[in-house]
Amino acid sequence: MHVSLAEALEVRGGPLQEEELWAVLNQSAESLQELLRRDGSGLGFIISPWSLLLMPSGNISFTDENVTQQDLRAFTAPEVMEGLTLASLSDIEKVPQSS
Repeated sequence: MHVSLAEALEVRGGPLQEEELWAVLNQSAESLQELLRRDGSGLGFIISPWSLLLMPSGNISFTDENVTQQDLRAFTAPEVMEGLTLASLSDIEKVPQSS
């Protein structure tokens, strides 16, 4: 059993308190770190209030199921919206920077 952050905020009728927000951020970072440790290629989702799942154990999980494109649009990086490929993004990162 789990609930999305969006659902929790809707039921609550307001934002998280600062302490709760830090707890969600900490658990999210730990979950992402574990996902990357296991298999970095599995990170094919966009993190949003609809894809961030609060688990009864206090852990955080992520999903892309039952998340609409409209829900994700505000949380999608501009380069993804423009359809840039990973190769072109990698090329952008290699552009020399002048100081």
